[in-house]
Amino acid sequence: MLVTALAVAYGFRSELTHMLAKHYLQHQGATLTCARWQWGSQLLAIDADRLCLEYQGHSLTLEDVTLTPTALHIARAHVQAGPIASDDDQDKQASPWQPAPLALLLPLKRPLLSIAEAKVSFVDFSRPMTFAIEETQINHFQITGDIQGQWLLKADAIEVDVALARDFTKVLGEYIKTQQNHALDWHADVAQLALKGEFWGNSLDATLALHLDGELRSEPHCLWQLASRGQVHIQSEDMQQYLITAQQLSTELGALSHCQALDKYSAYLGELAETRWQLNSRQPLTVHMNGEFNLPELSMANRAGGQSVLIEANNSQGNWQTLTLSSEYLLAAQLASIGSLQSQGTLTDKQVQGHFLGQVALPPQPELEYQPLQAQGQFGYDYLGSGWMRADVKTPALSYQDYQLKSLALTLDAALDLDGQVEAELTTSVAVLNSPQLKARTLTQQYQIGANALGNGERQAKVEVQSQVADLEVKGVRVSGLKLDSNLAIGRVIGGTHLASWQGVEALLKHNWSDNAHALNLVVNDTELSSFMPLVQQLEPELVFGGGTMSLHLEGDALLERFDWQMDINNAEILYQNYLAQSLNMAPTGSVNSGALQLETTKFTLSEVRAGPILKEVSGELGMDKDLYVSQVQGKLFDGRFALDKLYLTGLEKERKPALLRLDGIRAENVLALEPQQGISVKGLLAAELPLRFNEQGVSIENGRIYSQAAGKLTIDNNAAFNAVKEQQQQLGPMLAMLENLDINSINADVDLTHDGWLTMAMQLKGENPEHQQEVNFNYNHQENIYTLFRALRLSDEITKRVEREYQAKE
Repeated sequence: MLVTALAVAYGFRSELTHMLAKHYLQHQGATLTCARWQWGSQLLAIDADRLCLEYQGHSLTLEDVTLTPTALHIARAHVQAGPIASDDDQDKQASPWQPAPLALLLPLKRPLLSIAEAKVSFVDFSRPMTFAIEETQINHFQITGDIQGQWLLKADAIEVDVALARDFTKVLGEYIKTQQNHALDWHADVAQLALKGEFWGNSLDATLALHLDGELRSEPHCLWQLASRGQVHIQSEDMQQYLITAQQLSTELGALSHCQALDKYSAYLGELAETRWQLNSRQPLTVHMNGEFNLPELSMANRAGGQSVLIEANNSQGNWQTLTLSSEYLLAAQLASIGSLQSQGTLTDKQVQGHFLGQVALPPQPELEYQPLQAQGQFGYDYLGSGWMRADVKTPALSYQDYQLKSLALTLDAALDLDGQVEAELTTSVAVLNSPQLKARTLTQQYQIGANALGNGERQAKVEVQSQVADLEVKGVRVSGLKLDSNLAIGRVIGGTHLASWQGVEALLKHNWSDNAHALNLVVNDTELSSFMPLVQQLEPELVFGGGTMSLHLEGDALLERFDWQMDINNAEILYQNYLAQSLNMAPTGSVNSGALQLETTKFTLSEVRAGPILKEVSGELGMDKDLYVSQVQGKLFDGRFALDKLYLTGLEKERKPALLRLDGIRAENVLALEPQQGISVKGLLAAELPLRFNEQGVSIENGRIYSQAAGKLTIDNNAAFNAVKEQQQQLGPMLAMLENLDINSINADVDLTHDGWLTMAMQLKGENPEHQQEVNFNYNHQENIYTLFRALRLSDEITKRVEREYQAKE
């Protein structure tokens, strides 16, 4: 019966095998899908043509299996791995693994395992992993192929010493590329990837040996290389928290070829742009199965040619599953291009903030020299696009081309919001600014800036600037207390308003600049002329403004260099040397075209001009062709009239015909009053035609003529000088006596005046002495420096003194 039962069971061995497999495997989620086996020779061996097992989407197929009391030989084994599940899928499919100490039931004697050809196929792998296994002694396995090495099974531990073949690391790298969400062009050559260690079920101690050379192409012409050599030590006491030590791992990163991305940094990095960076971690990384990690220290450094950069991340902690991070960072740079700089702060997955301090340099510029710039400040940035910065920069001295600055300081307080709106305050100060053209002392500027420079749409900005200069000197002219308030609106068009003020003078400048036009408008409202005195006296010390107002309006296009202007001068009192002009009124208008000034013919009036003789009710026209001139000038002189046709005031080097000065109805007694003589009186009306030449040497008269317009009277009574002449020239006594009481019929005189003031006059006087009833013809030549005479008259002028006192009171 027993033999019969065994025979029947053997006949139904496949069905019985599936039944037993189902009983023992179904609660593990595994299924035996095929089993074809039979007894071998002498019933001491079992031969299986094919055995198939499936487990949670994975399958195992064994072919040509032979089991004897001493050996289990498998000709071919194939594992087909299913898709690699995500972390979320794994959480749903399986309960968390609970590590426990290994307690392997290892018999003292069993058949030794050998697999001639094993394959493990993974989805998306270009080829399966192939290897062979040979159990040389019980529980001691040798493996060759894509995995090489050995492992040892103990009751409480598994020891491994294996390495991944170089060819298969390429297959693994190709698979990783297929899993990327973004296309990165990279390549890795892993010459060594080996693992050696022990696993106790609830603890681990292993060492990973790595020899990797990687390349990453970030742009068509930029190739980066990563080289990593050494060992990484991995420990775990509970299989929940892992301690990873990489002290014996050396990692380098650098660019292998020219990178356009580095061009903007190459001027700063110098040789560092072409050398490799060293990555190091001197303390272990702690990683928890829930995703939390802690890295006490990670550094990246580069050093070449006396330059160095060190970047450290300290006390880094976070969660790699939730992508959170918190770290302290340190940046220390010593670069020839930017100097020495340090920055420390905190870095998280949401923001970075810190402070910086250093002695920095500016980008190289020809003719730029400076003493070290001290910089310090704080900053913050939140990765979403908002940030802030506060910074101070100082230097004792800086020079650029012909400009020298001393004690330069800048303070910046800026903020950037998520919409790209920039709000900033900038303060600059310079103790001294020198150049061949100008000098300034205590120059300060405060900027208020609002802009959407990083936002979408049209870029716009608003800027408010307050500038102050304690002292400004331009080409020897010095002004003090200069202030400038500016408001700018910057977009497609740059609009601005600038208000300049200085010692009572205010000027308003408006502009509206575009690509095609630079509209400009300048207004100086009615301003006391005395306000300009500090400036005027430096330009012309002998020029004094004693009263009156001035206004100016200029409008045009700076791009085209075309402007129209209008000036109003009202009731001006002007003292120049000893010349006094009172109540000057005029409203000149004109234009500027490509730098050339043009003046429309303008009428002017003066109530009085004192130049020795007193000119009253003066009027005329001021004009310009290529040079400035006055024309149709007329007024009162010595109770008579004068008229001047046209006199050029500029272009004096040019040869021109003389201007004609006409005098009419001049009272002779008023002329004599210029230099009164005791006992001498004269009456009559005079006229003159005086060709006037005004050039670089001064004023001159050539071939002038003075003549009488009506009968006159000359009396001489006890004049000391006249009496002395009669005593000395007794033979002329009778003739000279005729002049003591003379009715003048006519006077004619030829007049010449040199540039230095010498007047030469040849006079012919005709008349009759009524006492002697005798006609008199008197010829007289006279020479005198009338400038000396006029100067004496002007110096004694009380009105001149009053103007000077008025100016001094306003000053």
